[in-house]
Amino acid sequence: MSELFDSYESALSGKKRRGSLSISGAGKANGGYYQEIKISGAGKVEGDVESERVSVAGSAVFSGNVVAVEAKLAGAVKVLGSLKAKRVSSAGALKVMGCLEAEEALLTGGISIGCLTFTFARIEGGIRILGKTEGEHLVLNLSDESKVGEVSVKKLEVKTAEKYGVVKLIKLLSGGDVPVLEASKIDAEEVTIYNVTVKAPVRARRIILRGKARIEGEVQGEVIQEK
Repeated sequence: MSELFDSYESALSGKKRRGSLSISGAGKANGGYYQEIKISGAGKVEGDVESERVSVAGSAVFSGNVVAVEAKLAGAVKVLGSLKAKRVSSAGALKVMGCLEAEEALLTGGISIGCLTFTFARIEGGIRILGKTEGEHLVLNLSDESKVGEVSVKKLEVKTAEKYGVVKLIKLLSGGDVPVLEASKIDAEEVTIYNVTVKAPVRARRIILRGKARIEGEVQGEVIQEK
């Protein structure tokens, strides 16, 4: 996948630029190719956009597809098409109606995605992925009940988020419920689950369960129970 994103980066660098797009406060703009896109406040971009860098601080709506080398998103961001970038970081509420494709994706908050493809991804918060999730290494730090479709990765780690709510954390430590991940199925080489209930059929060469982890579904592979 890295070769694919390197080709995207080269293609973007070689395209004719329209300069930079900056929205401060509230505003709208048309899509196209920009060297850089910055939105501070509330912005809406109509149509597909391609840019070397996309940064949002506040709220933004992209009505088409977004292609970038790097996307740094903070606040509430909605992409009505697909989001494709070499590196994506998001803190807040991110909704991508299509697919999110990234070499590296670091997402925190409320995440809703059509499908996800990556080399490395770490997602923390409440997660909804409607379609397939596939890549190399996926880390899910759950703070709420989450639901995904089919998961196909080499390495999967599912655990309770460090920022789990205080009341919920006390309940967990005193023997209460743990976060729940529901999936249509999980295929991986290695799966590690820590203090999370996974409701899915799981197939992996090695499955490690730690703390109050449990699987509700058919299990295929070597299961190792740890404290």
